[in-house]
Amino acid sequence: MRIPETLTDRRANVMEEQLRNWFKEVKKHLNEEKEFEILSCPNRLFNCDEAAFQLCPNGKVIAPRGKRNVYDLVKSFDKESLTVSIMVHADCAVSPPIIAFLSSRLS
Repeated sequence: MRIPETLTDRRANVMEEQLRNWFKEVKKHLNEEKEFEILSCPNRLFNCDEAAFQLCPNGKVIAPRGKRNVYDLVKSFDKESLTVSIMVHADCAVSPPIIAFLSSRLS
């Protein structure tokens, strides 16, 4: 018995080419804005990690032994959670944590 990771259709259907194009667009944008030198400024480079606390916990499923990832496709509103993000800059400074609460999407 395992607790599956919830995954929306949109996230489940992303392709490698879409991810590569996203990075190309970011690089192009940084070049256009003459901000590509950002990569040489340690206080402007950071690593971010987040932890999500599910507000709609899901049940367990049966999965093959040794399977690394187990997913459960859900509607996007079934994934409501409270998210906490921590950022550490390349110069070892730690930013205050960010807490993301529930919100409404604007149309």
